[in-house]
Amino acid sequence: MSIAVDNAIEEIEGAMRHLRDTMKGIPADVPGFRAAHEKARKLVGELTVWLTDAQSKVVDS
Repeated sequence: MSIAVDNAIEEIEGAMRHLRDTMKGIPADVPGFRAAHEKARKLVGELTVWLTDAQSKVVDS
């Protein structure tokens, strides 16, 4: 099961890298965009921390 958690964390990190690269050149002055982006970034970071913590508690069978 921890392999599934490893894969999920890697996929999330890859998606965030892809998003960061894609965001280059997009104007961030659209009303509400920066706040929405920051909120999403923090929530994904929190999810990654939760998954990493859960990973140590998962027992492979």
